[in-house]
Amino acid sequence: MATAYVSAPQDEPVGGGAMSDEELAAHLDEHERRAIGYYDSEIATQQEEALNRYYRRPYGDEQEGRSKVVDATVAITVDNAVAAILKPFVSQDDVVAYEPRSQEDEEQAKQATEYANYVFYNDNPGFTILHDWFKDALLQKLGVVKVYWEDYSREKIARLENLDPTQAEELQGEALAIYGPDEYGLYSADVMHVEQDGKLCVENVPPEEYRISPYSRPGRTPPYEAHITRKARSELIEMGFDTEIVMGLS
Repeated sequence: MATAYVSAPQDEPVGGGAMSDEELAAHLDEHERRAIGYYDSEIATQQEEALNRYYRRPYGDEQEGRSKVVDATVAITVDNAVAAILKPFVSQDDVVAYEPRSQEDEEQAKQATEYANYVFYNDNPGFTILHDWFKDALLQKLGVVKVYWEDYSREKIARLENLDPTQAEELQGEALAIYGPDEYGLYSADVMHVEQDGKLCVENVPPEEYRISPYSRPGRTPPYEAHITRKARSELIEMGFDTEIVMGLS
């Protein structure tokens, strides 16, 4: 389970010191059971029914010799609503705009607006995110998007030039290739360079993977919400979890 956000329930007593790991795990397990129960009993059935009507699937009570036509009203209504909601966001250059508070802030607000829109539409598939977000909300009662920062590294070949014989000798065994000497007795070498980087990620959460506390109220931070998804052991290790613990999981 990967948790997007967790906070204490509203009725949690203040004070008393920090929870132990065992208490925290039990506390989260209880929240998870309530959230899953709420999803299974209140949301999942309605989602299944809405999807069946959207895709015009048979009801299962069809009779031979009688019409098997399934009304397309749900699909037409949802698709038209998505288009109407999406239009204001994609019909202008900026999906996000920062307003300056004073004249001195105008240039900074302009740069922030350009950067935010670049990240949303170039580092992330902005149009698709908006479309799926609105459609999930209309059709499946849950439209969820999460934002997080992802660190990553990439390997690049770098060329080192004007190396003296001693420096070239030190790179033996590490460099991909060494060239020279040139007319001045100097060398060049290709080495693998690891570049650390990162980016802001914006992505849709599939409704079936999202859980929220039944005690949530509009306009307030939910006591518990989570993105529950399956990960391969290799993915967990790559994310930084302890290898020994991961390999011991069922």
